[in-house]
Amino acid sequence: LLLASSRPGTEPANLQGIWNRHTLPPWGSNYTTNINLEMNYWSALPANLAECAEPLFRFLREAAEAGKETAERLYHARGWCLHHNSDLWRFTYPATGQARWAYWPVAGLWLCRHICEYYRFTGNLEFLREAYPLLRGSAAFALDLLTGDESGALGTSPSTSPENGFLDPESGRTATVCARGSSMDLELIRECFLNLAEAAAELGLDEPLLAESEPALARLRRPGIGEAGQLLEYDEAYEEAEPHHRHLSHLYGVYPGELFTPDCDPERYEAARISLIRRGDRSTGWAMCWRLALWARFRDGGRAEAVLKEFLTPVDPAAETSYQSGGIYPNLLSAHPPFQIDANLGIPAAIAELLVQSHRRSADGTMILDLLPALPPGWEEGKLTGVRARNGVTLDLAWKNSRVAAVRIRAAKPVKVELNAPRFTRRVEAGPEAQFLTAYQ
Repeated sequence: LLLASSRPGTEPANLQGIWNRHTLPPWGSNYTTNINLEMNYWSALPANLAECAEPLFRFLREAAEAGKETAERLYHARGWCLHHNSDLWRFTYPATGQARWAYWPVAGLWLCRHICEYYRFTGNLEFLREAYPLLRGSAAFALDLLTGDESGALGTSPSTSPENGFLDPESGRTATVCARGSSMDLELIRECFLNLAEAAAELGLDEPLLAESEPALARLRRPGIGEAGQLLEYDEAYEEAEPHHRHLSHLYGVYPGELFTPDCDPERYEAARISLIRRGDRSTGWAMCWRLALWARFRDGGRAEAVLKEFLTPVDPAAETSYQSGGIYPNLLSAHPPFQIDANLGIPAAIAELLVQSHRRSADGTMILDLLPALPPGWEEGKLTGVRARNGVTLDLAWKNSRVAAVRIRAAKPVKVELNAPRFTRRVEAGPEAQFLTAYQ
């Protein structure tokens, strides 16, 4: 589906890919940039389809050019910005309608993550050099968007958490903008500043913007934790209008990000897990895809298997269904409903996360390849071939009795890798010549 929807020289995959039968399609076959466009490309790198991401990066360059005017006119800010939605003409202003689905000026920061991930997976330094101005521009915008509170901490205000609403304590009505600093804003900005520093170091650049971003990073407010131990979506524990809302914006720091892990900020990692439990498993198709990827990062194969079964629940295409009743149609395309392609394109990445993860580092900076970190109980035996990991690593993996049996590993250039699995840990020097390792018979 991704090969057909997104080839070099074409437009990026939109909400329907290329499978739209309507003159007036749902949501205009646009690019919803608060999750859906990004999810369309989650699988491109781990599934070894990096060429399919070329239209996304061309879109990003063109949107950034248009977004310079938006940043300057709306926010008197440097750099560039993009809101909740865009289209064929690279629209970057807020959309029409309620603020919770119209006002969200940090979509460009999320899309810039794809630049950094492309470099991490491929090691293509020339690509990073060419795309670096986009990352720098998004960081400059984030700096100008930040504002201090009475304690001196930095955040965003006003702030939305994409498409989610909370109850106004006075009127009882659903509010679309709540106080300061949504957790997703804070997580995206933190990641953006960290990525800027990493990219500048990789390119050997003396980046003057770091003199602003590094002090701002130190003052950036951390997402809070509520009385139930959950990660808060805003600066206070507002009552949720939809406790099982489809969006999981405040959990970005777990997946696709890696701000919260068992090694890095374990307190918020656990708080995010509690938030995911509170959200529930059943949702729209793409929202279940995100839930599956998160349960993979939480290393819970049993819960992941349950979500995947929910995702594969058949949906009658003729039935009247709500936003919370996703699944798949008889042709296996995913239901929002109505049809959206994002879950179909994102689900391979979520499944790959059940079997191979490469976002962690050891104390000495060596990349950790976690093998079978969230293997579902029903998948006792299997194999995976040609999956891509960070540092340009390509991996074949076989397992039996829920244990790693054999690994074949190679890398674009020599790199140290720590293989980590239950009852199997080994450090190897991977390179262009494939290595075959037997772990269990």
